[in-house]
Amino acid sequence: MLIAFILAATIILGGAALVWLVLKKGFQWVPPQTAPPASESIPLETPQEFLDETHGTAPNIIITGALPDYADTDDTAFEDKAQKRRKAVVCALDRYADGETLSGCDRDGANMTRRFLERWEVPASDVERILEHYWNQQDAFLRIRWKDSELRVLRNASATCARATRAMQWATTNLDPLGKAWWAQSSHGTQTPSTTEPDGLDETWVMFDCSENPETWFTDNIIAANRKHLQHGQSLKIIADSCHSDEMLREYGNGRGIVRYKKPPVEIIGARQKKYSRLTGIPETIENAVLLSGCTADSVSYTQKYMVDGRPVFEGALTHEILRVEAATQTLTARQVHSAVFTVLSHGKNKQEPQLSGAEYLMDEPLFF
Repeated sequence: MLIAFILAATIILGGAALVWLVLKKGFQWVPPQTAPPASESIPLETPQEFLDETHGTAPNIIITGALPDYADTDDTAFEDKAQKRRKAVVCALDRYADGETLSGCDRDGANMTRRFLERWEVPASDVERILEHYWNQQDAFLRIRWKDSELRVLRNASATCARATRAMQWATTNLDPLGKAWWAQSSHGTQTPSTTEPDGLDETWVMFDCSENPETWFTDNIIAANRKHLQHGQSLKIIADSCHSDEMLREYGNGRGIVRYKKPPVEIIGARQKKYSRLTGIPETIENAVLLSGCTADSVSYTQKYMVDGRPVFEGALTHEILRVEAATQTLTARQVHSAVFTVLSHGKNKQEPQLSGAEYLMDEPLFF
């Protein structure tokens, strides 16, 4: 009885105190906090859901104006014979015909496009208009002819093997006597059977239509054949943010990031890695080209999550670091850029080791000039 009396008294006194506080200070109802939008959380194991929702980088972009009069979407223009001092191709693929997807390459393509146009002193307002069209066309092909320079962008379905092959031929022909060409690749990488390589394997960029058909394989042989178009004094600079390896790649990617590797389109027995620069077949003695690649021949390149303008996005680790380093000092040589990028990525969680190979004199030139 005594315990019951004490409990009843406590309840009565507590209720009275609560009523007194409400009367004194007034009653204020606080609504429950709503959960944040799902897109604010990006689990690494399911990045594509976020990217699909936000178009990979800049959601809700609305085209505010037409392309500048020196830019168009004419994908038949590869027969253009106009001589240029500078030519560049940006090739970025997050989506493939077989349903395969990747993350961050679309954004890499936009960032590389911006960097070339900025270095060529295209007006800032025009750059934004061009990028608006890039993001509103998932399979964008863009051609930007600015003074004595020209940039072509292949994105997703526009980056078929045939079109990329024509783009490589276009980039390495009809240059001024001291003309320069660039190729920035952001995509899956793999390897395919070879009848010419000593180890029986070709390094291969995975284009949109890559399949079991050898005609859809963009191999290092294509690059090697087109390098022969370059005359003395002309050059080709390649930035390859992709990887090539065999089944063991799966153990590299567990929980560390997104590996830019695609299983070979056909079974390769006894596949092994090359011991020199991957994807291009550029030997160390080449005189007219240089390659800055995302990793060694027996490892992989990664897509990673970064905070940009206060929100998380996915970008290629190599591309992100190149553009970050080069933005600080535009005159950095390819060798200096590689050194800085190597230091960051080789000490990161993925231990990625970018490689620089090719002509020594090109390593000592600014990367984007």
